[in-house]
Order: sequence, then structure tokens, then C-alpha cells
Amino acid sequence: MKRLLTICLLLAVVTPVVDAHAEMTARELLEMYGSGDRNMREKLEDIVDGNSNGISWVNAYLDEYRGPGHQVYCPPDTFTVDGAGMIPMMRTAIEHDPRYADLPYGATVIFAYIHRFPCPER
Repeated sequence: MKRLLTICLLLAVVTPVVDAHAEMTARELLEMYGSGDRNMREKLEDIVDGNSNGISWVNAYLDEYRGPGHQVYCPPDTFTVDGAGMIPMMRTAIEHDPRYADLPYGATVIFAYIHRFPCPER
């Protein structure tokens, strides 16, 4: 036990302090996308695609294992989207509710899905 405490204390002392960086807002991401060159846009599309894909997997899990009525959004079975397709969905969601622009971009991706594919009221 003393050895574990010693190791933890040593790690706390020698671990460098790293500045915390918050996730960029949707506004920042979309501004970078709009003013970026092709290479920058592709990188941002990849970032949004990864986030979107993770959200999609969670939604599929909720549908499959928690049952109907637990999904966050309700897309048709044939719907797919990549990062390039999610950018206009984000813009549309922000047009619908401008508050989404100042959220972390990942939250705006969720709201873009919800805006585009709302689940029926139960």
C-alpha cells in the first residue's frame, strides 16, 4: 500500500501540467471550415465525421438494446452521412436555434441529428 501511495505521489509531482483546452464551438469550427483551404476543410470534415459516427453508434445501441423510444434521434434505416454532409446539417440546426453555434461542436452535431430526424412524440 505504501508503495502504491509513493508511486502516486511521485507521478503527481513529476507529471507535467498541461493546459486544458475546451472543445471548439460549432461557430469556431464552421468559421474555420468556411475560411479554410481544401486541406483544412477535409481535416475538419474528418473530425466531424468521427464525432458523428460515434453519436450514430450510440443511437443505434439505444435502438437495438434499449428498445423503441430510447433513441436520441430517429433517422430512416437508409440514412448515412459523412463529415461533409454533416456540415450543412449543423448550419441548418444553428439557423433553427442560434444557441447551438456557441456549444461545443459535438453537441451541435447531436442537435443537428435531432433537428433533422426528430423522434415521434410518445
